[in-house]
Amino acid sequence: MPFKHIPGLTIAPKSEIPETNVKPKIGPAQLQMLQTCGIDSLNDLNIYIQRNRQKDPDVQMDVSSPSDNGKFRVVTSEDVGFEHGSEHRLYEANIVVRDSVLDLSGLQIRDSKTVEFTNCIIVGDLNISMSDTVLRRVYLDRCLVLGRIVIHTVRSLECTIAIESTNCFALEILTSEIESVDIARCKLPALYLENLTAGNLWIVSNQIRFTRLTKLSVKATRINHEQFDLRNIAMKKPERQDLSHLPKGFFEIIREVSFGDTEREQLFQTLTVLRKHTALESDRRSLGIIRLIESTHYQRSPWRSLTVKLLGAVQSPSRILCAAVCVFFVMALAYCFLPLHFEHRQAVRQLDFLTACYFSGVTMMTVGYGDIVPLGTARFLAVLQSTLGITVWSLYVVALVRKYID
Repeated sequence: MPFKHIPGLTIAPKSEIPETNVKPKIGPAQLQMLQTCGIDSLNDLNIYIQRNRQKDPDVQMDVSSPSDNGKFRVVTSEDVGFEHGSEHRLYEANIVVRDSVLDLSGLQIRDSKTVEFTNCIIVGDLNISMSDTVLRRVYLDRCLVLGRIVIHTVRSLECTIAIESTNCFALEILTSEIESVDIARCKLPALYLENLTAGNLWIVSNQIRFTRLTKLSVKATRINHEQFDLRNIAMKKPERQDLSHLPKGFFEIIREVSFGDTEREQLFQTLTVLRKHTALESDRRSLGIIRLIESTHYQRSPWRSLTVKLLGAVQSPSRILCAAVCVFFVMALAYCFLPLHFEHRQAVRQLDFLTACYFSGVTMMTVGYGDIVPLGTARFLAVLQSTLGITVWSLYVVALVRKYID
């Protein structure tokens, strides 16, 4: 049923439909409107729908324009003219809906050129498909879909799909050939991309619990792995979710990039290009520098990053030797100046500096001649040093291999 034949609803004129390459500015508008309307749970949403239903069917409701009172409009099946139990299908060339709650128990859109939902709550599934008309754009921004978003059988190389800051029970893009797919800042208990051919595929900064990516053919991709819950990657396909079990935090929109760092990603992309398009791999010295940079910037903790720097990312044998010398002298000073006791020459005594250096060396090399026996607390320090010694010499061998062989 086309929007233009629906009593009480109007659709944006064609001249007001934004161009395909223009995206509305993303901001916290929906979160503010949710707070204004007092909606932070399913019960609150049901109460809001009951209180704000359209009272007069003769009053025109322009769902394509922003709300003028800072609250959601409520559109029900009765407003649209859908009969109870019927398939809620719309056949309109350009569909633009803003700042509205669509209590329609599901919506099917077929053969539209432009589909845009901004700052909306859709109760039920949203199904978008194409048969004859060329679909050019699907855009969802700051939406809550209490059901699935299913986009299927879209075969248009001019079509762009952008789903941003949108939460739903499951997002499915199936059996389609399109120009680009952009999924960002969404909370998705399930994501399915199957039999998809696309020029560009961007999946960034989402929270995805379960995913299946099969039979994909894409030219360019940008997907960061931190957004996936890898613990659930091997689980079976989850059961269809109902309204009685809303995902945790479903009414909270991801407003900022949650994962990854733009500068770090740009650095890694630059290093990848250098590796791929230059003779970097044949220059061991330069390759060692690149590996050190990659290993250092990969660490999120500053302490880990500092440790990697001090050890030269296990690329520099000389740095490992410096670390070994530091451990050697620190432990020798501890054996000499701390109140520790050793059995040496059939007497219990403290060690002088030279004897402490000797004991530190044989302990770190795990030789252990037995001529000096630590007592009391000194035994724990000796065990600690021998463990550090095994670790340091193992790292030294790895560094030699990575620098001169690998």
